[in-house]
Amino acid sequence: MMRRFWEKVMKSSGCWIWKGAHNQEGYGSIGIGSRTDGTRRLIKAHRMCWYLTYGVIPVGMCVLHRCDNLTCVNPDHLFLGTHADNMRDKKIKGRAKTGPLLFGEAHPRSRLHAEDVHKIRKMSSEEGLSQSQIGKLFGVSQTHVGRILRKQRWRDGAR
Repeated sequence: MMRRFWEKVMKSSGCWIWKGAHNQEGYGSIGIGSRTDGTRRLIKAHRMCWYLTYGVIPVGMCVLHRCDNLTCVNPDHLFLGTHADNMRDKKIKGRAKTGPLLFGEAHPRSRLHAEDVHKIRKMSSEEGLSQSQIGKLFGVSQTHVGRILRKQRWRDGAR
């Protein structure tokens, strides 16, 4: 396990970047356990780094980043804290989900622009392309294209 973990780490003088899989939040993740006996689960790479470097993480504790880099697994950049410490740390570093929600192009993970949405709607209505075909062209799922066409997403060009 240790060798498999460290093979996916790019070390430098600062942050050590996780090059393996990432979860939807942007944290590195690694699978542990066996698929055959049902013990397989994904854990965050920085938590695995803490475990491999310092040992067991006490129950109820979080592993936080000093560097605020979600892909960093440098043990010198990690520290333990409670959930409350983690929420306070996120707020101080400006990552807390407060304030206006971001939609459309303003969202940091948006793959589409308003111009793309207009093209998607035109391709469906005028060119007769399927949602699957359109999704492949724009690198999004058929489900997302359907939501755009029903105006559940990008209702006004910005959402």
